[in-house]
Amino acid sequence: MNQSERRRSIENHHLSTKVPVTIPELSRVFNVSENTIKADMIALEVLNVAYCLNPNGKPQKWCAVKPTNKMTMSIELAYALKQVAVTAKIALPAALFEQIQEVFDEANDSYLSKHKSNHQSKVVRFERGTSQIDFAKHLHLGNISAEVLESVKSAIFSEESISIVSGNIEQTLTGLVVREFDNKLILEGKRVGLGMGVVRISLREITAARVVPPFTDFHERRAA
Repeated sequence: MNQSERRRSIENHHLSTKVPVTIPELSRVFNVSENTIKADMIALEVLNVAYCLNPNGKPQKWCAVKPTNKMTMSIELAYALKQVAVTAKIALPAALFEQIQEVFDEANDSYLSKHKSNHQSKVVRFERGTSQIDFAKHLHLGNISAEVLESVKSAIFSEESISIVSGNIEQTLTGLVVREFDNKLILEGKRVGLGMGVVRISLREITAARVVPPFTDFHERRAA
């Protein structure tokens, strides 16, 4: 391996923005002297690829320079990536996840930053309305059906009302919030029409649900 190949390998496979590497470690990996590796690291530092955490330390610890051209992402994309980060970490081999972890870290930072200036956005309100509940777990436990879950999520995100059927009663709710209590999911909302008031009902008891367009005349009625 010549000098250019070695430096390219150090840059692509051994430098990390999070975990530092030392000159003795790289010396053993490439079977060259520490002075040779030190020259490589200085050259990479000049190229703004690497930097030393402790210039006067023994051994020196080197990291990759974090790119300054951060990804530009909408609050919606940042939120979506933030939600799937844990799933990706579980599903992917550690070595593969480490290669893309920076994307998820950037998404988390971006969402937190945008959250402060977009606290009334639909995404932020959706997060408040669902309290970061693990819906996959509750689907597996049978605490909610996939069809009802989709209608509830859509109604919360679009800030529209939802018509639900429980037993033989159909009613329309607005201002929805989903809460988790005693390992169960509770849907809370204000009843529209006759007998207005706050309704709290286990999502397990809801057999059907649909998003109701605005400006519809609602009446609680017995389901056919």
